[in-house]
Amino acid sequence: MGKEYKPRLQLICDLEAAGHEITSLRSQAGKYERIEEELTHSGHFYRTLFENSGTATIVIEQDTTITMMNNDFANFTGYSREEILGHTWTMYVAEDDVDRLILYHKTRRENPTAAPRNYEFKIRNNNGTISLSILDDGIGIKDTTKVSGIGLRIMHYRARMIGASLRIESEPSGGTLVTCTFNLNKD
Repeated sequence: MGKEYKPRLQLICDLEAAGHEITSLRSQAGKYERIEEELTHSGHFYRTLFENSGTATIVIEQDTTITMMNNDFANFTGYSREEILGHTWTMYVAEDDVDRLILYHKTRRENPTAAPRNYEFKIRNNNGTISLSILDDGIGIKDTTKVSGIGLRIMHYRARMIGASLRIESEPSGGTLVTCTFNLNKD
């Protein structure tokens, strides 16, 4: 009779231990569900920032492949997502800038502080033109339809001299984007 009693007591202890384990697993599962919800929310938040930054933005992998792009980049270049994603960014940069940018790209991967944070380069647009853009975060220009000031006049003059178009965009909250678009293949 003593031998039958021990297995029953052991069974009861095992069932109690299993109950505690189930309670612990449910608690952990609840924590993981909350973490998953937070990650999903965070992912949506950062995706929204990426898509609505107001700046043409791409994500480039170590092998120079473009893996993400926002709508502003598509609008700026004239290329669709299908034409850009999965391709190297070197296809969309003017040939005379590629070597310098590859050097910056490699340097940034090895030592991020050794590569320049800001630099200019020319982008090849879908229609065969090149765009050079300069963005500043100053006070902006009140009326971009009027060419006033010597600086703006000189920019418009030089753009006309090379057969280029000049677009000036200013945000009410400040900052100005100046884009000069031209065709390198023109005679």
